[in-house]
Amino acid sequence: MWRGGQSAATFVATLRRVGEVNLSGAGSRLTIVMRGKIDQRLGTELRRSFETWIEQRGAPTEVLVDLREVDDYDILGRAELVTLHGKLAKVGRRCAYVAEHARIRGLALLTIGEIGDRGSRAVATLEQGDAWLRARDQVTEASIEQRGDPRRRG
Repeated sequence: MWRGGQSAATFVATLRRVGEVNLSGAGSRLTIVMRGKIDQRLGTELRRSFETWIEQRGAPTEVLVDLREVDDYDILGRAELVTLHGKLAKVGRRCAYVAEHARIRGLALLTIGEIGDRGSRAVATLEQGDAWLRARDQVTEASIEQRGDPRRRG
């Protein structure tokens, strides 16, 4: 369900006690922010929101999927994410999945690996995701070195 009063550039979908999906864009980049648990309902809502976005704005060339506020997922939610990612990879979209926690970054790695997409990366920070998306030549990889645990300060 859509929340009323949102700008044309932002879609927000919230599911009771499950999670939230927020799509926003600037230029050729679509940013997807997910919060809470990724299950089948949330994954289905993501797919529907994405399809509505494409109908209204056209296909983005870059997709940044922010999973930093995802706290859990299940197998059906993962399957929905893989389905969406397969559609993006099929049309050659570059994707970056940002996840600070190893388990959720593992979800992104599984998603990318299941499709066999060389145009996507799972990273720990927004800066690394941005660097990957800016490196358009798929032969030359962006400098996205993992410098320690992003949860540790100092």
